[in-house]
Amino acid sequence: MIDTARAEPVCIEKHGRGVVVVVSVEEYERLCVQKDRKDQTTVGGGGNGNARA
Repeated sequence: MIDTARAEPVCIEKHGRGVVVVVSVEEYERLCVQKDRKDQTTVGGGGNGNARA
């Protein structure tokens, strides 16, 4: 599984339902950086996105 996860995400299922995805450290870090960038662009963006018109 480790070798496969280093090449591509591995979905682990329980009773036929996906419950966990194993990814490489490099992919995890890339996703964290991407999330941090997204979070920084939404800070001070005028609310939480739940405003009603």
